[in-house]
Amino acid sequence: MKLNGKRRKVWWLLAIIVLALAIWGWRVLNAPLPQYQTLVVRKGDLQQSVLATGKLDAVRKVDVGAQVSGQLKTLRVSIGDKVQKDQLLGVIDPEQAENQIKEVEATLMELRAQLNQARAERQLAARDLSPSAAAGAAPAGLASGAGYRGHRFSG
Repeated sequence: MKLNGKRRKVWWLLAIIVLALAIWGWRVLNAPLPQYQTLVVRKGDLQQSVLATGKLDAVRKVDVGAQVSGQLKTLRVSIGDKVQKDQLLGVIDPEQAENQIKEVEATLMELRAQLNQARAERQLAARDLSPSAAAGAAPAGLASGAGYRGHRFSG
């Protein structure tokens, strides 16, 4: 009788396995087929856009400077343009620099005039103090001392 009990358990186990396989097979065979979307191929331009925000940094950065300061008269490049070595990027308005040059030239002329004036005064003073002029003025100067009081000396 024990043998019958074991057989019965084996039959129940086989029945459960067969039933599970049958359910699984039925579900696989009756599953809906995948739906594929198809389109006709035609020639054209492919466009793909990505909208994003962020910050871009250049791989290499170069600071550009000028030897003179002033306002830009013309700017020959835009942000993001590629430039080459020795390429003209812009032109600085020369008016301010030209005005400074004229001002310095005027100051130089004024200083040269002052130098010429000082040389002339020195030559005049040297003539007035020459030994021959001093010898002729000595008797009058010794008599009253008035000959030297009104005289102006410059060094």
